[in-house]
Amino acid sequence: MEIEKIHNNQKIARASILAIVIILLQSILQQEMIIVLMFVALLILYIIRGNIRINTVFVYIVSIFLIHGIINVVLGNDKLKLLFFQTIGIALSYLFYYNFLYKDSIIKVIQAYINCVKWLSLFVLIQQVAYKMGITFLYDLRWLVHEQQIGTVGGFYRSIAIFTEPSIIATFFSPAVYLAVVSLFDKKNRCMPIATAIIILLGVVFSFSTLAYVGIAVSLGVFVLKNGKIGVKIFIATMLCVLCAIVYNKVEFVKDRVDGVIDLLVGNEVEEVNLSSEALVTNIKIMEKSLCDSMGLGTGAGSYQIQYDKYKDTIFNGRVSMAYDLNREDGNSLFIRLLVEFGVLGILLFAFFIYRFFVKEKNIYGHISGAIFVLLILIMHLHFRQQLQQRQPFLRHPSLS
Repeated sequence: MEIEKIHNNQKIARASILAIVIILLQSILQQEMIIVLMFVALLILYIIRGNIRINTVFVYIVSIFLIHGIINVVLGNDKLKLLFFQTIGIALSYLFYYNFLYKDSIIKVIQAYINCVKWLSLFVLIQQVAYKMGITFLYDLRWLVHEQQIGTVGGFYRSIAIFTEPSIIATFFSPAVYLAVVSLFDKKNRCMPIATAIIILLGVVFSFSTLAYVGIAVSLGVFVLKNGKIGVKIFIATMLCVLCAIVYNKVEFVKDRVDGVIDLLVGNEVEEVNLSSEALVTNIKIMEKSLCDSMGLGTGAGSYQIQYDKYKDTIFNGRVSMAYDLNREDGNSLFIRLLVEFGVLGILLFAFFIYRFFVKEKNIYGHISGAIFVLLILIMHLHFRQQLQQRQPFLRHPSLS
């Protein structure tokens, strides 16, 4: 039974609108301001209700990482200020979502999310039409989202709705992409109408984000692994490999990024390289050096920028590059940052969390678990907001020239 038929009411619609407003605020405001707003919301909730829900397991986990961070502060690998703000940010984010979402059925939360993605996908499609018709204010939203990265690929506009860059819309849409795949291939546990699934998939495709295409491939792969028979799994895996090869050979910006990463990793001399590729490889090298020095134990929460500053001159070796200081604070991907700040133990705990709470049953809750798993995979590779400062001519809109 479709989720949409179960809870298609005004409350869900209001929640969907609220989600879009939050996304817009995150695109417009600084992250620090979002944390302040979360604190204010929790304070108001405490005044009204008289208490704040706290999960004791979460307290234990934060305590372990806090002790780990304090040890690294003493060793000089981290700074108390960075550790403090990182811990406060994690705690406030957790408390906000735990208190405002935990009380509702997960089905209602997912339905509000699907509606939100559906409306944003429709806006993505409207942006494509607006670009072809020359209606600038509809597709170029820098008048509203000042840091928005705009661009074109092969005569099409890289539509990203109210987000700041393509990789962020790809990540936000990724659970909905998985649920759309489920709705197309599993009639019994369909999560949305077929039309909604198609709209969402089109919205992701027209973002022209490499991460979006990775998300579609991962969604298909996870769905098949969870639900397919052995023969079907082998066939789909083969088809995905063929599809990846076709995309690599036919889609220029994907090929540029992949080739750039390979060339830099193996040490080939290149005259021009995609800036995203250089930023990724630089942060991989930072991770390698930091892990070796910390003996795989990590350097503490919030310490990544300290480690970056410690090794960047060695890596760039006097070479002038626009990738210098790019992703200095976030490490380019969650995987890199987790390894640097929390070491091998942090990655193992992350993997254990996924294994422990992954729902394996072939029902709607299993599909929701699969959707969250796809989100986590993409977050591990997410290119964060610092890449808005990139200058990639083949991705830039002509109006920026």
